[in-house]
This record gives sequence, structure tokens and C-alpha cells, in this order.
Amino acid sequence: MQEARRRLDQLAGDPNTPMHEAAERLLGFVRFRTEPQKRVAELEPLILKPDPGANFKQNLWDYVLLVSHGEQADDLSDWLHTIYTETSYEQPQGVKPADAQSAADRAIAQWRENRSLPWLIAALELTGPNANQELLKAASEVPRTSPGYLSVRYYALRMIARSQQDAARKELDAMLADTNLPVGSRNLLNDERQRLATSLADFLSHAAEIPSYVGLDLELAGEGYPPYESEQATASKGKPFFNAYAAEVLAHKLPLAQLAESARSTALPSHLQRELVRSTWTRALLLDNLVVADQLQPLLEKLDHPLWTMMDSFRSAKTDEDKRFSAIFLILKNPGLSPYVRSGLLRSATLGELDHFRDNWWCEESGEDVLRFRAVRASQTPAPSFLSSADRTALEKEAKKVASVPVAANYLSAEVLSYAKLHPDDPRVPEALHRVVRSTRWGCTNAETTKWSETAFRLLHQRYPKTEWAEKTKYYF
Repeated sequence: MQEARRRLDQLAGDPNTPMHEAAERLLGFVRFRTEPQKRVAELEPLILKPDPGANFKQNLWDYVLLVSHGEQADDLSDWLHTIYTETSYEQPQGVKPADAQSAADRAIAQWRENRSLPWLIAALELTGPNANQELLKAASEVPRTSPGYLSVRYYALRMIARSQQDAARKELDAMLADTNLPVGSRNLLNDERQRLATSLADFLSHAAEIPSYVGLDLELAGEGYPPYESEQATASKGKPFFNAYAAEVLAHKLPLAQLAESARSTALPSHLQRELVRSTWTRALLLDNLVVADQLQPLLEKLDHPLWTMMDSFRSAKTDEDKRFSAIFLILKNPGLSPYVRSGLLRSATLGELDHFRDNWWCEESGEDVLRFRAVRASQTPAPSFLSSADRTALEKEAKKVASVPVAANYLSAEVLSYAKLHPDDPRVPEALHRVVRSTRWGCTNAETTKWSETAFRLLHQRYPKTEWAEKTKYYF
């Protein structure tokens, strides 16, 4: 490395050689490894220049790597070390993040010393929702023309919302009314507004967001690859989707009655309303609430006519037992059905097609570890404040029942095998058994799945050996 540096110094020192710029870049590579302390000190002023030059991307990449591994330059690296706390970012190997409280104290002390905008933003972010009147006063004095205005208001509003929800709601509504807001900033502000919803209708009016970017940005890996966009990503540009908070509320924080009401809301774009009515119908089945499943039929006819057409046997069933099996049979035919909505892009395969990356049916299951995880998630995303006491009671009861449902492959297997035992002559049973085995191959599984798969496989071949469905089912999984 030292010899390489000596030779590169000669080339980089001659601006007339055609290799001058390439030598400078390669010299940066060598000095990154041989003199990290000096290199980080050189890079900091370079990347802070108004015109940081053509090599800005690589300089920034090298600087962040050096800082993340403990190197220190001046104010910027101090700021980065402070804002990187144990609760803020994924920890790189060998890097010990700062304690959150000490980082907040450090940020406030630095801001008090130099009154700089970056340290004010760090202090606001690290202090979190704990109201600090001194910081809030300083935040109120940042002008709209400041490049840090939106960041300052975002973190200040998170503080204000803890004790003055009406004031925070009013300001967020005013900011969201600005049609010139950048999409990413709008979504962050809208996330905070969702948490302050005063009613189900208010929540739903903020539930959908247009992503600031759709695709896989390989440039983030620092290798210079162009951003990759799938056909689905290209088709999804400019379309709204549920963000993580909205999806969590709709999947785990509303009782079935509120979900059914949400599915009827025209505040949602039609493609999200369709997803919600599908998931609510499936949720109703898991909760043995065939009344709600029936009530959703007009909506399904309007929003998803092909699926509604497939539900004819469900609608015409004479008994609850037959209606339930018709629903299970329908779910087996449509791997895209799930009792949970999702955040971000929707499932790429069509409703009735298998997704070969196992994005089929649902994956959540019961168990001590899962229940502990759900308890943590519940504490991070509490039920919306607009729910009544009756809603909360219903939600608690339903959540326990849904939590007891295993992964889809196991659940569907148990339902079909139970029905087949009582109704061996139902002509749908052989196909249902075939589709159950298929679900154990392409759905989410656990340690119990193979047992269910083998049981369905053997019953199909022993009782219905000459059917086309036995012929199509050559293995269990």
C-alpha cells in the first residue's frame, strides 16, 4: 500500500497526465486504508463544499464508512456519531452506538453552544416526544425559507403531539395542504397525522400514501448499478399504497366491524378498497363470522367481480358447514387471499395464481415467541384512540382467536380433513385435498406442516385413487 501510494502521488501530482484524475481516485482508495484519520479529516470539508466536485459520491461513501468505524474529524462527524444511537440505526459490525439519553444530552449541549441548525435538528430528533420548551421555542423561530424547516417542524410536531394533539393536528393539516411538498416529506408528515386521527373516517382519509420511489435502488450498495425497476414497480408509479402504520392498524388494531366499515369507505382508492374487502372477508371466515362475510358480498361484486363469481357456492350454501367449506375451497383456489392487508406494493401474482416466492395465503402463526413479538408490536403501535370501549373489547377477543390460527397451510389442511371425514362423497373433496398438499409446498410452513401434508396426500390416494386430483398429486411436502 505504501509503495502504491508513492507511485500514485507522482501521477496525481501531475495535472497534465491523462491518468491524473484516475490516480487521484485510486490514491483515495489507498489512503482510506493507510491513513484513515487523515483521510476522514480531508473528506469532511470536501463533501461540505457548495460544489463538492465530480467525485462527491465516492468521497461521501468513504467518509461515512470511516465515521461508522470510529474515525473522527470535526463538527459533522461529531454530529453523526451523536445522532447514531442504539435505537436509531442498524448497528454495523464492531461499531458501538451512543446511548440514546447521553446522545440527546450531547446534542442539546452542542446546540446551546453554537446554535446551529443541524444540532437543533439532532436535539429535536434525539429528545423524541418528550416535550422540551427550549427546543420548541427555537424550532418555532426557524423560517420557512430555511433548508431545515421541514425537518425542524417534523420533529417539533412529534413533541407537540404528546401534549397538544389539537394544535399538532391543525398544523399538520395546514402543511399537508401545501401541494408543493416533496413526496417523501409529505409521507412523513402524513404518518404523524395518521396517529392523531379522531375517527375511523379521519384515519382512512390519511391511510394511503404515494411512495416517493418504487423499485430496487442498487446504487445504495455503492457499486454504481443503475436503479432496477420491475414491471410491477413501473406500473405502480404514482399509485397510493398503505404505509406501515396504516397496514398495522388494518391488520391488527381494528375489530371486524370496523374493518367491514373501512372496506365500505370510498376514501380509499379502489385498488386498496378491493384489497381491504378481500382481507376482511377472509378475516371474517377465520373468526367464524359468516354474517359479516355475507354482508360483504355486494362490495365484492362491485370491486372484484371475478372473485365474487367464484363465490356462488358460498352464497347458495344451505348450511353454515357447507358455507364454511365453500369458503375454504375458494381460499385454496386463490393463494392471494389473506386476512391481513400489507404495506407497500401489493402481491405481484394475480389472486388465483401461485407466487413462486411463497407469497401465498398468510404466514402468521401462534406460539410463545410469536406472541411475545406481537406484544412488543402492540406496545409500539397501540390501538387507535378513536376506538370505543366496546370496540376495544371486541378487538381483544378477536385478536386472541386470530392469534390461535396457525400458518395458512396447516389451517387449511385441518379444515379440509375435518370436512372430508364427515362428507367423503362431496365431489369437491378430492380437489380440495390436492390443493391442500399444494399449499404445503407453496405456502408458509412450520414444523407441523409435513404431518398435515402427508395426511392429506394419503387420504387422497387411498380414498380417491382414480381421480385426476390423485394423479396430479405425486408427492407430499
